[in-house]
Amino acid sequence: MYRLSRSFKQCGKPLKMQRAFMQEGTEGATTRTKDWGDKERAAENVWAKQADSEKLKALRSLLEQQKKTTDAIKQELDKITEKNAK
Repeated sequence: MYRLSRSFKQCGKPLKMQRAFMQEGTEGATTRTKDWGDKERAAENVWAKQADSEKLKALRSLLEQQKKTTDAIKQELDKITEKNAK
């Protein structure tokens, strides 16, 4: 108990206040408040939106590459078809 009271005195608050604060079980109380939950939810939504945006950008890039490949194959197919038609 001596160590505990000594460390509390060092942080500047009266020992009785700190003990009461610790005994009330307020540890993690910020997660129970509505405002904190809203902020956390908003931060998660921002992260999710950014992650989805990055995924969509990568998928659009892959789609564009695939379109180029498909166009090249179609051109080759048209050349072969014209060659065989003659």
